[in-house]
Amino acid sequence: MKYLKNLRESIGRYILRKKSKSIKRNVIVHNFDTAKTAGVLFNVSNDNSFDYIKDFLNFMNNKNIQVVVLGYNNSKTTPDELLIKKNINIINKNDLNWYCVPKNDMVNQFIEKDLDLLFDLSTKNTFPLKYINTLSNASFKVSKESNYNNSSDLMLNIKKDESLKYYIEQIQHYLNIINQH
Repeated sequence: MKYLKNLRESIGRYILRKKSKSIKRNVIVHNFDTAKTAGVLFNVSNDNSFDYIKDFLNFMNNKNIQVVVLGYNNSKTTPDELLIKKNINIINKNDLNWYCVPKNDMVNQFIEKDLDLLFDLSTKNTFPLKYINTLSNASFKVSKESNYNNSSDLMLNIKKDESLKYYIEQIQHYLNIINQH
């Protein structure tokens, strides 16, 4: 079963490599003071990580940054408590094609949206989120450092502490000090 999943994902990565060659985007370094819009990608998990994501979203709302959020749930159904969250869209395995590529209109709208910042808050390597991150039109992309995801403009090394709380603290720290005029 794992072999089949790896084969499917390998074909998906091949499709992503081909599509990513045609991406033309204008990289502009943004911080929390210059950004007007942001996108957040995250992996749905059962722990308290959503509390950290909510705090991060509130932080950006307080900075008057308009935020769009897209989460990925690695099952065929989405927990009810996430379906009722305002302004948070969730995709799951039913929204992927056989090659693990997201095939949902909501995903296409997210990818095409002109965003100043894109944060990939997934702490685990998740192909559907990598796909969305790679093809996104966002001006400045932030993710954790990984061999799996090299499409970001700022990659943070969180090997010291791979918790989501620490990762978000690092994002806030570094985006507060870059591109200061």
